[in-house]
Amino acid sequence: MSELKSKHFRVSEKEWEKFKKFTRLKGSNASVELRRFINKYNEKVQENLPPEESDNELEDTKEIFEIINQEDEEVLKVLAEE
Repeated sequence: MSELKSKHFRVSEKEWEKFKKFTRLKGSNASVELRRFINKYNEKVQENLPPEESDNELEDTKEIFEIINQEDEEVLKVLAEE
């Protein structure tokens, strides 16, 4: 298993349930989509930072995307079996 850590945040129950429903309809799940959002957000912000403020750890970013892609594939396999 990967080195992903559980994180906690506050969201209304109504919005959380809606989000989970939409992710299932898309063939995904809330965890995958939240990680995808975080990675896209980080990339976008990093692109707009001056080089001295940018986090240039490309290998870490590649590893995160590999983990996400792996988990996406696992989710799709489970969904295909249902």
